[in-house]
Amino acid sequence: MLKKIILLWQQFKFKTESFFILSVLSAVIFYPSEKAMLISAFLLPAVFIGRKTGIIIGLFTAVSAYFLAGHLLITEIKKPEGDNWLYKTTWGSLLAPAGLQPGDVLSGEFRKKTYSFLKEGRFSAGYYIAEHIDKKTSVTFIKSILLKREELSDSLYYSTGGRLTLTQALTLGDRRYIPQTMNDLFLVTGLGHLLSVSGMHVAVLAGMLYFLFGFLPSKLRLIPMILSMLLLMPLTGFTVTVCRAALFGFFIMTAKLLDYRTDTGKLLLFAAGMFVLLTPSLLGDISFILSFSAVLGLVYLPDIRNNLLASVAVGLAASAFIMPAAAAVFGMFNVSSVISTIVLSPVVALQMAVFGLYCFFPEHSLAPLLFLEDVHMLVVKFFSDHSDFFYQVYKPDKYVIAFMILFLLYTLVKRRVLAAAVLLMLPYLPAENAPRAVETTVSKSEKAVETQKNVRKGAYFMGYKRSKAFLILDGKVHIFYKGTYGDFKYKFVPFLTDMGISKADTGTIIIYNGENYLIKIANESANYGGVCVNETRADCKAVFHTRSNTYDCDDDKRLHILYNNDRDCRNMILLKKSGDVVLNEDTYQRQ
Repeated sequence: MLKKIILLWQQFKFKTESFFILSVLSAVIFYPSEKAMLISAFLLPAVFIGRKTGIIIGLFTAVSAYFLAGHLLITEIKKPEGDNWLYKTTWGSLLAPAGLQPGDVLSGEFRKKTYSFLKEGRFSAGYYIAEHIDKKTSVTFIKSILLKREELSDSLYYSTGGRLTLTQALTLGDRRYIPQTMNDLFLVTGLGHLLSVSGMHVAVLAGMLYFLFGFLPSKLRLIPMILSMLLLMPLTGFTVTVCRAALFGFFIMTAKLLDYRTDTGKLLLFAAGMFVLLTPSLLGDISFILSFSAVLGLVYLPDIRNNLLASVAVGLAASAFIMPAAAAVFGMFNVSSVISTIVLSPVVALQMAVFGLYCFFPEHSLAPLLFLEDVHMLVVKFFSDHSDFFYQVYKPDKYVIAFMILFLLYTLVKRRVLAAAVLLMLPYLPAENAPRAVETTVSKSEKAVETQKNVRKGAYFMGYKRSKAFLILDGKVHIFYKGTYGDFKYKFVPFLTDMGISKADTGTIIIYNGENYLIKIANESANYGGVCVNETRADCKAVFHTRSNTYDCDDDKRLHILYNNDRDCRNMILLKKSGDVVLNEDTYQRQ
């Protein structure tokens, strides 16, 4: 009986798929329980691979998971934060005492704190605070590579007077020098994936090495390519996207070198399952989800001989498969990225190639790098200026997300991956966007103002501490924002995205430490649909004050809204007490 079960198990066609699903389920059910995840890390490989090999791999996975759960590697020094410093690590950002260097391995107690603009959850993104560091060690070889990475990045920046900022991200995975405005340009054009070294960059590197060692037999060319995959991980700071792409490339090339036939789709699923077992928190890492989704579509892409058609097909497949996660998390979409990525691919390849020359001939490579970076940014700005009609916000509900995932799975099973491109049209279909309900608690003197839920028209006032903002919907969209870049990008823009708004008819956006590329305004003016800012004209239905204690109860004709005030006026709303407030048009003026 046992032999029959073993025989049936060996003939089971979906072992790899089951391994991947169970790896994800184990993380969803057990994380952050360390003991339960270690048991899963051992049992799943042991059972699914079987025999002694499975037991050995299971033990290796469990031991590796145990080490990774208790240790983190410093990969980059970011900036000072009060008495501490902010570091980039293999876990994410870490707030710890000064004096740490790239290559230091820490063990101790690290408390995770969710980012303030996200909801608390087991898989929520956040940063870590070093409560207590038990031990600090260094891996000399890794440390030397990480320090060389930092030296190269700094050299590119300072030797050009701060003009080179993009090249570091494309080649070294270092985004320290990229200004926020540049980040936003890549975001609205759908080209943000170019700023993270991932599968595309790994493929370009592999292709260049294959060409460079063309004098060797085809099999021997694989050896420098395999070594480059291992070197690329520390050279780019052990980012998730690089580790996933480099290890995947390493496995495929090693299999070809050893004449071992393998199914790349199953290899991808197995590798993803192993990643989840080793670091279950990856299920909350959007970069991991996006990169895995994109490669999943590319692996099952049909073989297309025509180079131009193949390039378009790659863009369509990658974009379609990241659609569910990107729409759910970012709520922003630009289908023109399929074309702009194709246009920029040779530019990226040239930038990577010239950077390779820079490592050996720095004086002769700076001018070409500056030229290529300028060309790159000209293309990005061109698509930003001329593809705004492609730029949409799209926040689907959970049922639409579920449908999208099921449809993608159907295209994989039927080997009709290009049919998934239908999903790219979803954001452009006409739909009635219902705004998010905004809860507010009002004081006794403010009971006349009712909180409206699921009402399209109305006035939405945000109770931000540092920044001032409101949205008026009266058939048109009127926006006012004045404040910090952080509040704008991580609070105000997500709120507008939930409302289905990416463009405004009138209004103004003033960002103290940045520029606005995310929200288009057709006519920038002080027309806010009947709400005045810091003035009381005859046509003002309500007055919004950007400074506290600037109203002294001398106007009973209008409603006054401000963050804080020492007085307690009848016709006043204090956002400090109430939080976000939603008003119907009829309640602008109190009786």
